[in-house]
Amino acid sequence: MTGNVFLAYLVAPAAKPVVQLFNEVSDGMFSLTCSAETNRSYILQCATNLSLPTWTAVSTNIALGNILSILNISSSDPVKFYRLVAVP
Repeated sequence: MTGNVFLAYLVAPAAKPVVQLFNEVSDGMFSLTCSAETNRSYILQCATNLSLPTWTAVSTNIALGNILSILNISSSDPVKFYRLVAVP
């Protein structure tokens, strides 16, 4: 028997991570805990201005379960904004 087989792969959009805990660990360091999808990559990004933000990748993290914990050393910038982006 001969014929064609067609396969399709649909990528499910990632659920947005929800911050569950944010703590200052020590001066200049913080920990962030959020919801995650197992084996999905997340990029922690930062910007110093929200009017015209230029988001810079700080770290890429792979969730080993449904919770993702990140420890980050902040910079000497007087103000810094962070966001966590799920990699599609």
